[in-house]
Amino acid sequence: MPQFDAKQFLAHCARKPGVYRMLGDDGGVLYVGKARDLRARLNSYFQKNVTGAKTRALVSRIAGVETTVTASEAEALLLEQSLIKSLRPPYNILLRDDKSYPYIKITTSDEYPRITFHRGKRRPGSRYFGPYPRAGSVRETLALVEKVFRVRNCRDSFFRNRTRPCLQYQIERCTAPCVEFVSREAFAEQVRPECVCLVPEKREELTTEGGLDVEGQESRVAKACERLARIGSEVSLFIDPAPAQIDAAVRCGAPVVELHTGEYAEAETPEAENAAFKTIADAVAYARKKGLTVNAGHGLHYHNTERVAAIHGINELNIGHAIIARAVFTGLKEAVRDMKAIIDQARSRA
Repeated sequence: MPQFDAKQFLAHCARKPGVYRMLGDDGGVLYVGKARDLRARLNSYFQKNVTGAKTRALVSRIAGVETTVTASEAEALLLEQSLIKSLRPPYNILLRDDKSYPYIKITTSDEYPRITFHRGKRRPGSRYFGPYPRAGSVRETLALVEKVFRVRNCRDSFFRNRTRPCLQYQIERCTAPCVEFVSREAFAEQVRPECVCLVPEKREELTTEGGLDVEGQESRVAKACERLARIGSEVSLFIDPAPAQIDAAVRCGAPVVELHTGEYAEAETPEAENAAFKTIADAVAYARKKGLTVNAGHGLHYHNTERVAAIHGINELNIGHAIIARAVFTGLKEAVRDMKAIIDQARSRA
């Protein structure tokens, strides 16, 4: 690889927020960083007065630099973290174990989930939202969540040993599940979700595999739909594209179904894909005749979404993994824009 010409590179470098990747002679990534102004940040590495042995060693090994422009510094932070996790650059220490930036942590293994501020290693049994550039923003968000939704923030040891409500209950920031002032169901209802999609997902699954068997547990699902409707939540049932499951969803009182598109997305032959697609299209038409709002999703990506998006009657497509994976390389704004263009084009021809 020819010697890196920093002056020429900087002359054409964008003055926008983004992420940069410093490459070595073998093309491997040495370091990943983010910047509010890419040109200004990268220019700082190539000044004569650079201090710090690590930085000087890094600069001496640079054979190339790649950049990705993002819509904001916050988006750059997310992309930077994702790249560090996947590439493991040798000169990255700060973000390697996530000890720098704060997260919002919600425990998922607790009977009564806890929401709290978190720094450090992320462990199983919780969901983490972030990273956030400023700790103050996280604390403000947590204060608002506690005030509106009244979920607990106490440690498990404190929670298990309470015999009477704490101050959080007295100031109406918690409903005191520690002393059974609220049931599990009522605790879940406190958040008053606008929409709820019921899925058959197990805790150990990375993503839902297969639709909910509404027909096989109709009484149980109907009770859940009724209870959620009472608090004003719109209920959606994630089901396989089968008439029997659609009929069961109608009997349960769910106004929305989300059709599982996994068989179509994972088809290994054109014949299997065509058959799975026809099943989805027929299910959409059948569900619409039954008066249901129809969504769809699972396994959809940039190469198979257009066909499904063109089906008349689909209200919404739920696509997550493909967009986030693409965002690692293009930035989230670009990834969303590309997917939206595919969907818009498909629907314009439908």
